[in-house]
Amino acid sequence: MVLGGEQIVLNLQNIRQRISNAAKSAGRDPQKIKLVAVTKKQPVEVIRALPTDLVSILGENYVGDTQQKQEELGECARLFQWHLIGTLQSRKTKYIPSLFSHMHSLDRLSIAKRLSKEFTQHQSQLSVLLQFNIANEPTKSGWFLDLEKPSTDILSEIDEVIHLPNLIVHGLMCMPPYSENPEDSRKYFIAMRKFQALFSRHFPDCDFSELSMGTSFDFEVAVQEGATYVRIGESIFGKRDMNV
Repeated sequence: MVLGGEQIVLNLQNIRQRISNAAKSAGRDPQKIKLVAVTKKQPVEVIRALPTDLVSILGENYVGDTQQKQEELGECARLFQWHLIGTLQSRKTKYIPSLFSHMHSLDRLSIAKRLSKEFTQHQSQLSVLLQFNIANEPTKSGWFLDLEKPSTDILSEIDEVIHLPNLIVHGLMCMPPYSENPEDSRKYFIAMRKFQALFSRHFPDCDFSELSMGTSFDFEVAVQEGATYVRIGESIFGKRDMNV
């Protein structure tokens, strides 16, 4: 069921307040946290009606859907930053330069190399976050790294990604295991901060200041633990029809 525009605005205002409260409770500046509205499977009419003073970043999972939405939106599409937050198939890397300015879900070296080639050809740059499979779940993408004994192979891969032309690494992303209790995510968000410190030590010339973590279920905990991006869909737009 698609929510009306007034309800979406109320939801956005509520989320902004909750982000602010969570940040202040941890002694953080609320202005440092960026809201990504996850518009996956949302109709174009919903995006067109979004208030740009409350949301300026849209998160999409699928290349084809994003392409169609931007074509239908026309000039309105330029009002937003478009961030890729889903797994990217190798054969679709060629479409990324025309659709996205940021990618939160860079999950392997082979994709990084293909993206670097595409953006070099387009003479543009892509801001990327490195996705980590923080709980080593077989159904999720991303690097898995043991904090107690970091793999030299993975560190070598990350080093290679960092030095690829036209990809600008800005930080890390994760998706903890789903739980109805937001507190269950806290240990994973704390681990991400430790990853952030680890990479900052290993690669001092690279910027790892961004942490993309937290969804509708646990974004307040994520903010308390250092998130700079929170990716929120359901709490803004309501539950999606899974048959769509």
